[in-house]
Formats: sequence, C-alpha cells, structure tokens
Amino acid sequence: MVLTSVQKKAMADLKRNKGRLTVQQYRTVKGQILAGDTAGAERGMKKLLDRRSRLGRSETFAKQT
Repeated sequence: MVLTSVQKKAMADLKRNKGRLTVQQYRTVKGQILAGDTAGAERGMKKLLDRRSRLGRSETFAKQT
C-alpha cells in the first residue's frame, strides 16, 4: 500500500499521540487514514485529544484508583 504525503503526515501525527489514545481510538483513526479519510481522522483525533485535555487531572486520578 502506498501512502500519500497527506496520509504519511497524518500517520506521523497519530504515532506521536499514540500514548494519549486508547487502543480502540488509535485503531479507528488509523483505519480512517488508511481508508483515505484523512480530514475526518484529523478532526476526530483533535476532538479526542481536546476532550482528554479538558478532563485533565480528574481522569488521570480516576485511572489510578
């Protein structure tokens, strides 16, 4: 499979944020990129990361207990 430059950029961005996403979120966004929906994948990843940053400390604390 040959990736376009836009897809390569999106995959690099996805890999940079891999630790901030759940496995299912990562797989979903990766699937969107590979299917050619890079705009949707970028929008979705931004939405997921924004949501996660808004939760902030409370989510981190909840996972530890």
